[in-house]
Order: sequence, then structure tokens, then C-alpha cells
Amino acid sequence: MRVATILLLASLSATAGAQIAEIDMGAPAAPAPENVVAWNATVRPVAGSAGTYRITVTGRIAEGWRVYAMAPSVTGRPLAVGLADLPPGFEVIVPPRETAPTRAGRDEVLGVDYDYFAGLVTVEADVRAGAGARPGRHVVRGSVRYAACDERICLSPRTVRFEAPVTVAARR
Repeated sequence: MRVATILLLASLSATAGAQIAEIDMGAPAAPAPENVVAWNATVRPVAGSAGTYRITVTGRIAEGWRVYAMAPSVTGRPLAVGLADLPPGFEVIVPPRETAPTRAGRDEVLGVDYDYFAGLVTVEADVRAGAGARPGRHVVRGSVRYAACDERICLSPRTVRFEAPVTVAARR
């Protein structure tokens, strides 16, 4: 009797394990977050505005994925670009703003609309190198916090850091 019970339990365990394995193997794995959005940052002088530079942060979003826009939303983590680590003498004069067009979506479960990016997301901010900024090469550092979703899942919000060089000309 004891041997029969052990064999029955072993049989049930093997069957349950096989069922779980079949379910797990049937669902595709979520991609690594770094493969969903590729970020790049550049800094260029603003024409006609001495000492002013435009920081452009661009994200290329993988096919079938979306990134929530900067507008607050109950559906997901809004995109945020931080510029807390500017070189000495630099200041933000135009805060980060979206420039690429957003798309409108609707979360049917929550019954709310939201804005998102697909394909490409671009955020710009303007900084000024004030009197305290030394001439020469500097590095602008910042961060992007975002959430990416497809039709099946949303990945956990992620923060990536960026840096981009900027050269301040000598004052005349």
C-alpha cells in the first residue's frame, strides 16, 4: 500500500511538472529591456543664441513596442528626462519637452486614454553655459526613466543614464 501511494504521488508530480513545463514553454519570453529602446543623446549649439545648447535625447523603439509619453497617466510610468548633473556654470533654460508626435491609445480595462510613442521618441531641452562655465570640453550627463509595453506585457520601469560632449568656446 505504501509503495502504491508513493508511486501515485510520483506519477501526479511528474504529470503536474509536465503540464507546467508545457505552459511555460508556450509563452514567449519577454525581451531584455535594453533591447526594446536604444537611447542616444547629443548636444549642439542653438543658432543665434551664444552660449545656449540644445540637448536632444532620442529613443528608437523596437517594432510592436510603445513608450508612455511625458504626460501623467494612470496607465503607466510617464517618460521623464533628468538633467541634474550639468557641468559647473550650466543651467537649464528650457526644461525637457517632447518633440516627436505622440499617438493616442485607450486602456479598455481602466477606461482611460493615454499618449504614447511608437518607433521613435525625441525629447529636447536647452541649457546655457553662463559666465561660470569654463571654455573647453564638458560632458552633459542625465537620465531617462521610461516604461515600455507591447500588446501582451509591460516591462518594469527602467532608468538609463546618458552623457554627451559639449564644447564651450572662449569668450571674446
